[in-house]
Amino acid sequence: ILDLANVSWCHSNAWSPSIAKKGSTYYFYFTACGQIGVATSSSPTGPFTDALGQPLVGSNQYGVYSIDPAVFIDSNGQPYLLFGNGGARLGALNADMTSFNGTPVNITPSGASYREAPYMFERNGTYYLTWSEDDTRNATYHVSYASASSITGPFAAASGNPILSENTSLG
Repeated sequence: ILDLANVSWCHSNAWSPSIAKKGSTYYFYFTACGQIGVATSSSPTGPFTDALGQPLVGSNQYGVYSIDPAVFIDSNGQPYLLFGNGGARLGALNADMTSFNGTPVNITPSGASYREAPYMFERNGTYYLTWSEDDTRNATYHVSYASASSITGPFAAASGNPILSENTSLG
């Protein structure tokens, strides 16, 4: 749905996309070359076109490795972008969905062994943040979560973590 040959600032290493629709436009956030880009299309199946001609989040910008974008639209309609390896960042997106309204903030849960892949949802006024710990190639890899009453935290790790881990009895 996005051909990196048409992305001027990177032609390789794309992964971990996220997509959202606003109005009649789909916004596709993607990792490429250790940076985060945003592309647009009128269809969720593309083709998508790089919206900025440069990354939305540059390499190691905001104090984390710039990967794993996850778009979240709050119940009030405010869009956010979560991202980061080595720490979770949350940036409020402007109405254009291609720029930040202010500087992304650190929402890494205190005391957590946070690695990457932040994802957020809200239920009954509580915000839930999930993330990966350790490396997917290791038996100790798992997914944990935390909750907060505010989108910016502070996030408290939940009892019963992790929510996903290897089961060696399954091979």
